[in-house]
Amino acid sequence: MFKDRILILLASDYPNGNTEVFLETEIKFLETYFKKIFLVSPFYKTSSYKRYIPSNLVYIEDYCCKYSIKDKLKSLFYIFFI
Repeated sequence: MFKDRILILLASDYPNGNTEVFLETEIKFLETYFKKIFLVSPFYKTSSYKRYIPSNLVYIEDYCCKYSIKDKLKSLFYIFFI
């Protein structure tokens, strides 16, 4: 159905810890409908406990640390409006 599309997933703590529990169930469903899933999460590598990560997931590294708020908003503008 959407196999040629990509998904940009913004999460605060997935796949770590016990928050955003619904995403573990949802991502199993979403991986079948999207070619790539880009995960933007500032705490991706901070925990030894990881939940399910699909093979088509691509993690966007250093999202939270290198860029100012202005740069982050500008990037979102380019994604959605250009």
